[in-house]
Amino acid sequence: MDITYKIDGKVRARIRDGGEVGFYLYLYDLDSGACTHDYLQDTQALAQEQAEEDFSLALSGWQQEA
Repeated sequence: MDITYKIDGKVRARIRDGGEVGFYLYLYDLDSGACTHDYLQDTQALAQEQAEEDFSLALSGWQQEA
């Protein structure tokens, strides 16, 4: 299941479970919606920490997608 980080209703980041390989962190341009960055981390927590450190996305802002 994915988790997302939204700003003004637009998806800024998404973390997707990649199974055995780890968790993918995707960052999106708020205007165009285009993916601008993608990273692979071992755990969801590490992906969230990277988003916080590199892009100032607070840990409390993540939401589970339905």
